[in-house]
Amino acid sequence: MPEIRRMVEEDLAEVNSVFTKAFSRARIDEGLKQHRVSPCRIAFLKMYLDRSGEGALVAYDHGQVVGFNFNHLFGCTGWMGPLAVMPKYQGAGVGKAVVNAGIDYLRTRGATVIGLETMPRNFRNLGFYSRLGFDPGPLCLDMVAQAHGGRAPFDSRSAEIRYFREGTPAQKERLLRGCGEISTALSPGLDYSKEVLLNSRHRFGDTVFLVDGDEVAGFAVCHLEPYGQYEERRELKVNVLAMRPEPPISAPGGSLSRLPVLLAGVKELAARERLSVVRLHIRSDKYDALRSLLSWDYNVGYSDLRMCLSGFEEEEPAHRVHFCRWQ
Repeated sequence: MPEIRRMVEEDLAEVNSVFTKAFSRARIDEGLKQHRVSPCRIAFLKMYLDRSGEGALVAYDHGQVVGFNFNHLFGCTGWMGPLAVMPKYQGAGVGKAVVNAGIDYLRTRGATVIGLETMPRNFRNLGFYSRLGFDPGPLCLDMVAQAHGGRAPFDSRSAEIRYFREGTPAQKERLLRGCGEISTALSPGLDYSKEVLLNSRHRFGDTVFLVDGDEVAGFAVCHLEPYGQYEERRELKVNVLAMRPEPPISAPGGSLSRLPVLLAGVKELAARERLSVVRLHIRSDKYDALRSLLSWDYNVGYSDLRMCLSGFEEEEPAHRVHFCRWQ
């Protein structure tokens, strides 16, 4: 059985090769005609390695990387992704070993939620994760809109948009503090300000903040650079979006009523960067937010199935405006 050890930067080229071969095989299993997956940009993998730290693991056999698992911990929420095993090693216990090592890592660090996302039509993955104790949850939908145009009426007289990279040091400190307050209100121990700083440090994008008076009301961590080595630079991907939790979001002035203001700021950032598409990721059981996005000319672009380890399920209220990629 291969050795499971911590990933280091020198492993990334081999990790990239495993990623390309494994995910191309998965797309064939899913029945997609365009099944070849291009390599990731090394800058993207470096950012994920920085985020995961000791949670980035590789399976190493006979002098080569044959599998890997990036494990992330956002407060008490732990999730895996991407993870993959070289096709010729699949079925030999390598995948089980890297997943169980990830579970152990997340559990020992206090995760109360442990999950992942996978392609819902990939029968091999669904069976594999189910046998390891993961239960199917809601679909997660990529909602896609053009950066220019669309219907999203709002009244922004009391709120304004701020971009993190344009702030002074004092302004950035205030925005990070507000981000931390929203994060903690969503889940004890959660702190998305680290994600804001990670995004900025790796120059992978910017974070859009909605400021209402003296209060940070919401934020969206946006990736502006493509993930794939041969991917065209055309999309802004919202990695995390959260609004300050409030009572029912349909109430006047509630989180959902202010969401269009934040999304307008996201579209403005995309337009500034000459990107044509905005993409965000939402659980399909967040019905009110999903219906609103559809009414604002967002369309479903892709779907993933969210799965959680039995006993470590996600219990966030569906009415909260909190979108996060487990990818």
